[in-house]
Amino acid sequence: IITDLEDELATNEISLFPNPANEQLNVHFANNLYSNYTITDLAGKVIISNNITHLDEVIDISILPKGMYLFSAKGAKNYIQKIVVE
Repeated sequence: IITDLEDELATNEISLFPNPANEQLNVHFANNLYSNYTITDLAGKVIISNNITHLDEVIDISILPKGMYLFSAKGAKNYIQKIVVE
């Protein structure tokens, strides 16, 4: 849900694809405002957590069971998006 212009701009700063995904998740950061990312299950348990080292990251999600997860990136700004693993 986009609540204001700042949120709308944040949605353009990170691209996650494919979504739904099954083996890997590609993440593109439009800038370096984010320092780390986390994938959690819907109960909040951290499944994957890493520092961001490149504007383009490839995350191996082959270990994740099918379902919905939350991708979040933190740094100067915060970002969160639902991802689906098939």
